[in-house]
Amino acid sequence: MGAKEVPMPVKQAIMKLKNEKKSIRDIAEKLGVSKSTVWYIVKKQERTGELSNSKRSGRPRKTTVSDDKRILSIVKKKPFSTAEQIKNTLQDVGVDVSKSTIRRRLHQHNFKWFTSRCKPLDNMTSLPQDQSGMSLLQVLNMHSNRKPKSSTQTSKYL
Repeated sequence: MGAKEVPMPVKQAIMKLKNEKKSIRDIAEKLGVSKSTVWYIVKKQERTGELSNSKRSGRPRKTTVSDDKRILSIVKKKPFSTAEQIKNTLQDVGVDVSKSTIRRRLHQHNFKWFTSRCKPLDNMTSLPQDQSGMSLLQVLNMHSNRKPKSSTQTSKYL
């Protein structure tokens, strides 16, 4: 992990004090930064003529500004859209992004998302079914109604 960036007002103060012929030690003590930081900023100013930080390298964003606007407009039109629905809508117009990217963009614009709670089962028809057409609850009930084998029956197979 790298060092903290020195804020621009501090850099400007360093250069102002340096132009007033203050020593590097005096500048460092007055502004509360290290002597090496002051020295580095002064040398950078002399070398490049700029105080601003250089642009960081990094992975480019997957979405453009127009893609972000499109995501926001979808959510404003349909506030209860899921990330999956937004993803499918964007794929229709040729933008391929993941659900997590969509959530990240919404979070950056202060939108909150949530996972809906699990609802209790109302009836047996809403249960998932296996290949025989029986619901999971029916299968569990069928197996729980069986009587356990006696210990003599199980021991002969050991």
